[in-house]
Amino acid sequence: MNVLRELRKFKRKSVIAKLRILILLGVMLIVSTYAWFKYDWEPPNIGGIKVDFADWDVEYSIDNAEIKDEEITFAIDEFYPGMDEFTKNVVIRNKTPTDSSIILEVTSVKLFGEEIVDTLKTTDNITEREDEKGVTIFSTENYPFKAGYYWDKNEIGGIYVSDETTPDSTATVTIFANWSYTRTTATKSEADNDDLDTTYGMDAYKYYQDEGNDEPALLITIKLSTGRKGLAH
Repeated sequence: MNVLRELRKFKRKSVIAKLRILILLGVMLIVSTYAWFKYDWEPPNIGGIKVDFADWDVEYSIDNAEIKDEEITFAIDEFYPGMDEFTKNVVIRNKTPTDSSIILEVTSVKLFGEEIVDTLKTTDNITEREDEKGVTIFSTENYPFKAGYYWDKNEIGGIYVSDETTPDSTATVTIFANWSYTRTTATKSEADNDDLDTTYGMDAYKYYQDEGNDEPALLITIKLSTGRKGLAH
């Protein structure tokens, strides 16, 4: 009986020893894995593009005033046939060495108090320009006016220092709206445009006459963001 008792003790001690060894191996594995991630980790290579998770940053400004929000609403209050063209420049400056692509999206268009951005999209009235350097809003013949935006470049790189020394690190996006008044009716297209001037001109007049309308006649909201350019590996 004493021999059996001693054998049981030996087996119990053996199991405990094995558990201690397994725990020790587990701790060593965790430590070595942590060290690998901390010191030996390399950014993945996907399809020939080296993916780097470093931060990047840009600065937006209008009339030398920095913009904090990504979505910017442009208010065109004096909107009528024969109006002076509305233009506003958004200056974008790169703040890190990382190259960035500028991404713009029309998120809202309110005409005479009515949100119509979805209608414009489904009727092909928000379209990319032929030169691929901008977007036109009200791009079909169903509207007598035009709006939109265009840029001098949509990719910037290097840290901005000044317009003169680092021209590649800054870009300008121009937002515009115009409503040229056409009175000549020598051709059918000009006559149609004259009719549209009258129709929408009356809508503008009624909108301005209603004292309850406290919003500008045309509001365009554009979302500005930047994307990290892929670096060749």
